[in-house]
Amino acid sequence: MFQRREKLPFSTKLHRYVWPHMGWERTARYYWYRLHRIRGTSSFVATGLACGVGSAMMPFYGLHIITAMPVAWILGGSALAAAIGTFIANPWTAPALWIADYYAGMWVLGRGTEG
Repeated sequence: MFQRREKLPFSTKLHRYVWPHMGWERTARYYWYRLHRIRGTSSFVATGLACGVGSAMMPFYGLHIITAMPVAWILGGSALAAAIGTFIANPWTAPALWIADYYAGMWVLGRGTEG
């Protein structure tokens, strides 16, 4: 019912996945409002957010939300706050983890890092 008449090309879909079409500032503001509108006690939201931020520090990229939400549920926190909390990462350690992940992947695949 609510679909496009003409489907978006793959390049446009990829661009919107990497760069939000409404801009980074508006996207950040959206998540900020979304976090403030979560129903529950402050400890419920804080537990979920802490689980999300904690899992954002893991070097296993792609598994942050998958690990944060069950841990928040087990500890009695908000799974939505945990998902939002995963978008917070330490800007000082993230580049080092990206480089380490790249070299570990090249080592696992048995390839050299020269071209």
